[in-house]
Amino acid sequence: MSYGLSFLSITATITHAIIHFWKPIQLRFTRSVREQPDIHAELMDKYPQGILFPYQRIPPDRLTVYVQFLNGIMHASSVS
Repeated sequence: MSYGLSFLSITATITHAIIHFWKPIQLRFTRSVREQPDIHAELMDKYPQGILFPYQRIPPDRLTVYVQFLNGIMHASSVS
């Protein structure tokens, strides 16, 4: 029941924000597409893209430890 209410409240909040603020969102989006990049973007374009593959994966041994840790937390909270 609480999961359903949480999902419902998040969905309702996002839907309300989109419906109520649609015109300002659309206006700012179209302006941002047409405008020049800001100074930060210009400065960052001078540097090469970094290597991302070490950060894009979790080693299997650490994933196993993480899952076991979460399982222990879930089990401990359900026992209390």
